[in-house]
Amino acid sequence: MSSTQCSEFAERTIELSRQDLLDYARAAGDHNPIHLDDEAARALGLDGVIAHGMLTWARVLAEVADWAGGSHKIVRSEVRFANPVPVPMDGVATIVLSARVKDPDPETGYTTVMLTAKNDGAKIYGKAAVTVKP
Repeated sequence: MSSTQCSEFAERTIELSRQDLLDYARAAGDHNPIHLDDEAARALGLDGVIAHGMLTWARVLAEVADWAGGSHKIVRSEVRFANPVPVPMDGVATIVLSARVKDPDPETGYTTVMLTAKNDGAKIYGKAAVTVKP
């Protein structure tokens, strides 16, 4: 991670499609119908299917890993989910990711990245933090 990266994390956009949900469900074994079936999601009071929370977090972590110089740089992550990410039948759900990068810890050199992720203006995480090593 360069010194420039320590101070800046450019805003990024993550897109999720229904195919992404299907692929994740197969890989993770999470076939909860709220992620795959509009009628089932509506029966539970949702407007339609929503992305798996851990899928959104995995995509966010991939962006942080890219910024930090690889997934081996991530030493800790913490997330609290706040709002679902609806995924339309046609098209994609868009997550806008931004971050505030804290100064490195003087003892470890580790840097904490405080993340903000929004879908249609709504924050999807209450708290989201990733600690990376230099």
